[in-house]
Amino acid sequence: MTDEPRTSPTVADRYEDLIDRGVYSDSFVHGEPERHLVESVLRPIIATFTDPGRRILDCGCGPGAWLLEVARFVDEAGATAGLFGFDLTPGMVDLAAKRFAGRPVPANLWVGNVLDPSSYRYEDAAEFSLVYAFDVVQQLPKADQLRAVETMLLAVAPGGTLVVFDHDRTSPFGRRMGLKKWLTRHTPVQLVPRYYIESAYPPLQAFADQLARRPDLVVELRSVPESPKRALVVRRPRSEAV
Repeated sequence: MTDEPRTSPTVADRYEDLIDRGVYSDSFVHGEPERHLVESVLRPIIATFTDPGRRILDCGCGPGAWLLEVARFVDEAGATAGLFGFDLTPGMVDLAAKRFAGRPVPANLWVGNVLDPSSYRYEDAAEFSLVYAFDVVQQLPKADQLRAVETMLLAVAPGGTLVVFDHDRTSPFGRRMGLKKWLTRHTPVQLVPRYYIESAYPPLQAFADQLARRPDLVVELRSVPESPKRALVVRRPRSEAV
């Protein structure tokens, strides 16, 4: 009798395990540096939502922490916007739904895959004024990371914006963490939590340079001093003339 061949856990499996271990819950919040970065980028965008019918999509919504922050930005701007989010991990969607239970403005949540274009449609919602993802692209194989960004961009309505929050593989922090992950994987020294080594930071600067070649997009990288993460901001003007 032979042992069954072992298969690597999927991303959803890993995150279900982190939920079981209590790393994520419906009360999970991100650190202050990351919250400052997200607020500095998303709040000014949401402040421009003066007309009704806007839609905001959180790709890889996790336990709903960012979507709840975004709901606050919408409220404080006096704006009106529908809130949408999907995640590959069913347990994360359950946590996000629990977080939004009883709120005056609910979030529309479902299980979806950032690489699957069909995941971006929810009933009649196919285009969004704001699409964002936080630490999602790093969970994908390197060969799929740019495709994920381009797939998210397809869901951005004319005049809308895509924001990808992540570490940049080529930044000083990204290079240091890459070394720590390698040492954790290949030596007895554990320099980062084991589940960190399953992710690969994307080359955000290279993605920005490539997308900036398109005449129909306006692209920039944003950061704040206190956070090593960066924000890839891609705006789709209403007119192709930029």
